[in-house]
Amino acid sequence: SFTSTSQSPTINGVTTAQSGVYTLTVTANNACSATTTATVNVVVNALPTVSATLVNTVVCEGQTIELKANGSGSNYTWSGPSSFTSTQQNPTIASATTANSGTYTVVVSDGNICSASTTVQVTVNTLPVLTATGGTICQGQSLNLSVSGASTYSWTGPNGFTATGASPSVNTQGIYTVTGTNTTGCIGTATASVTVNPLPTINVSNVEVCVGGVAQLTATGASTYSWTGPNGFTSTTAQALISNNATTAMNGVYTVVGTTSLGCVGSATASLTVKENPIVTISGNRVICPDG
Repeated sequence: SFTSTSQSPTINGVTTAQSGVYTLTVTANNACSATTTATVNVVVNALPTVSATLVNTVVCEGQTIELKANGSGSNYTWSGPSSFTSTQQNPTIASATTANSGTYTVVVSDGNICSASTTVQVTVNTLPVLTATGGTICQGQSLNLSVSGASTYSWTGPNGFTATGASPSVNTQGIYTVTGTNTTGCIGTATASVTVNPLPTINVSNVEVCVGGVAQLTATGASTYSWTGPNGFTSTTAQALISNNATTAMNGVYTVVGTTSLGCVGSATASLTVKENPIVTISGNRVICPDG
């Protein structure tokens, strides 16, 4: 039902319903009554349809961005952050960084003059930066590993060790690897080293002395020593001098605790025996006469 008296009319917001033949009738602007007609065929092409999605809805640093477009057109043109362009229908961006975050626009054309566009928002999430700590222990001890920087953690280590949580207890030497996942689902890793130092082997010998002799015990195998024994005896030297004038009251077992420069501790015992001196008696007389 289109009509117009303008010489050059326009129709805004057209749809395919405006396709068809338009007839122009021109009447002379004088006394003449003659008219002239002409026709023009107008084709209103339907716009192509288009939709865009992000295949992997969560993208972490280092992963691949997978864009996907669907539409009724035949030509696709993408543009986005960091000067990204592509004419593929479903382009990808490998080894993504946070600089690839932003709005991606795809324009679909039908090969004629019509086109449609849409956008998709992409966020490249940062990886968690984990800080893991091990430590040094002595044989027979244990320690708690520690890690921070994520929300959940999973550990692996020597001899098939596995654990979850931020501070598992360990007692084996080696390298422990922790995988941490943050709230966006991105994963980071770190390692912690555990050193297990051996306990010292303390060497001592049993000692026997006579009453009045020097009673001394000697230990080797550590850096520092602590002795205890009968009658409240204590000493902090490797060569523990009990007395320069031994008595039987000093008999007994003496214990020494040795500590290495790494702080590991070992112990040993030694027995001190103080023997009574023999009692010598002389009896009888001997007479020597002159001349033998």
